[in-house]
Amino acid sequence: MRVAVITTSYPRYPGDHAGSFVQASVRAMENAGGRVTVVAPDDPAVPGSSAAIRRVRYHPLRSRQRLAYGDGIPEALEGPRRAWLQAPGLVGGLAAVAVSAARKADLVVGHWLLPGGLVAAMAARVAGVPHSLVLHSAGISLAERIPGGRHLARAAAGGAHHVIITSEPLRQRFDRLLGPKRARSLASRVSVLPMGYDLAGLGPSLDRRVARSRLGVTDRFTVGFLGRVVPVKGLDHLVRAVARLPGAALLVGGQGPELASARRTAGALGVELITPGTIRGDERRGFLSACDVVAVPSIVLAGGRTEGSPVGLVEAMACGLPVIASDVGGLPDLVRDGRTGYIVPPADAAALAHRLAGLRSDPRLRRRLGRAARESVANREWSVVGPRFSALLMPGAG
Repeated sequence: MRVAVITTSYPRYPGDHAGSFVQASVRAMENAGGRVTVVAPDDPAVPGSSAAIRRVRYHPLRSRQRLAYGDGIPEALEGPRRAWLQAPGLVGGLAAVAVSAARKADLVVGHWLLPGGLVAAMAARVAGVPHSLVLHSAGISLAERIPGGRHLARAAAGGAHHVIITSEPLRQRFDRLLGPKRARSLASRVSVLPMGYDLAGLGPSLDRRVARSRLGVTDRFTVGFLGRVVPVKGLDHLVRAVARLPGAALLVGGQGPELASARRTAGALGVELITPGTIRGDERRGFLSACDVVAVPSIVLAGGRTEGSPVGLVEAMACGLPVIASDVGGLPDLVRDGRTGYIVPPADAAALAHRLAGLRSDPRLRRRLGRAARESVANREWSVVGPRFSALLMPGAG
């Protein structure tokens, strides 16, 4: 089966985590017999298209493309107005290349409801082939807040062979977008299936002293944060929580527009904040080995956007670390409160600090939760999830 995958994020170089789960899903479809062509935005920092990855330029001057990658499309659209000016070029460019790819395909798969899912649906209809969707948080949030988003969501989902949604709360939001009648008509073709994860090479920690030395971490109780430092991640609340634990350190693996604010807050509150920058590929196991616990303090933004199923959280669990996550989005689907970690209210530094303090004072509890966390994510590996993912999306796949 020939498959065209339409996505707004796809790895640009080895170890790049931008859209890494999309790349893993492509490999799963290839393992099931698919011959996949990917249509994704161009990035001025990396080479252009290849035979299997068709990169779409969306600005006459390649060096000025700013909408895709970086901090992410949702964050870019909330920034300077010039980002919005690039949106028509991105959607139009994706659509043109998607139609070309769809005419040589038996199936079109779109990641994210908007714009990838809508573009996939349009291209599939022009080419006369079926389409499937894989829906993540950001695309649904975009449809919820833009004028006409409900109609665009219905256009994307209409006639879909199958729709995969990465968490149950996200499915509920998608159903509200569609409305009761359309949601019922589509229900038999919708599955909640958390994305798989590439956990190869992750497992029990590397030598702790070596890992800490490489990152410049002192011999303190260390709270880890791994991911892009954007508003939805809620890093400032974690800084304020760590400030309530005298002598603790916060290790942040990532970059983004909220990092400067986190540094200011840490400085004002006397928090030891260590920021080694973006952690890529094989560096992630070493980063996690330097942590005592990992926190995911995500919040719900004013427009309703929240967290999906972050890769860093599952990687921490695979390394046998206890985790603390906010009660938002797909996080409660990943963390079993009191068994593999803790779930706390979002934007509640006191509740977060309370759980951190309990873990700091009880190493045996950390080990118990960490072991349970590692066992709980074994079925999240792509080798387990991939066959089901492919069978749902690809008619006739085994």
